[in-house]
Amino acid sequence: MDLRYSDSDEEFRSELRSWLEEAVPGHGDPPPAHDWPARRAYDTSWQRKLHEAGYATGLFGKWGLGLSSQPNAVSSGTWASITLMASSSGR
Repeated sequence: MDLRYSDSDEEFRSELRSWLEEAVPGHGDPPPAHDWPARRAYDTSWQRKLHEAGYATGLFGKWGLGLSSQPNAVSSGTWASITLMASSSGR
C-alpha cells in the first residue's frame, strides 16, 4: 500500500499552506473569549475568506477531490490554519 501523497495532493497542500501563511496573519488576533458578538463576526469573516478563496465548499470544484481525499485535505488545511493562528497570536 502506497501511503504517500499524490502530486495533486502535494500541490493542494502547498497552495493551501501558502494561502494560509498570508491570510491568517492578515485576519488579526481573535477577540476575547467572553465577547460573543465579536467572536461570531471574527469566525464568520474567516469562513467567508475560506469560501472566497475556494477552501470551504470549493474543495470538490476547485481541486476535483474525491470523497476519500477530502477528509485528508480538510484535516491538513484545518491543522495548518490552527497552527498558523496559534503562532501568529503569540500563543
